[in-house]
Amino acid sequence: MKHKDLKRLGLHCNLGVFLQGVLLTSLLPHRLQKLTDLFDNWQAFLRKNEMSTLSACKSFAAAQDCIDHWVLGFENYAQLEAFIAAPVQNVSMQSCAVKDIDRVNPSKW
Repeated sequence: MKHKDLKRLGLHCNLGVFLQGVLLTSLLPHRLQKLTDLFDNWQAFLRKNEMSTLSACKSFAAAQDCIDHWVLGFENYAQLEAFIAAPVQNVSMQSCAVKDIDRVNPSKW
């Protein structure tokens, strides 16, 4: 399917940009230690750009112009409020790009 066809149909995103919550945590779970280099790079990006984890994930999703709607889920009202309050920043996330899909696909962990 071509990009123009996707725009006509509309594309929904279930914000998998959080990678099952891993990108929102400050400590990498023990079972994911093989991803330490990627996680360290992510943390360095956040410090350099003075961004929260939530703001960075939200900013990435907002920058995807092919996505028309987001599907969100929250455990409680406080999480919803935090998401709404997190600013969207215009910052390049190219330094966080990962080419090996197996390293970022939760089903491969």
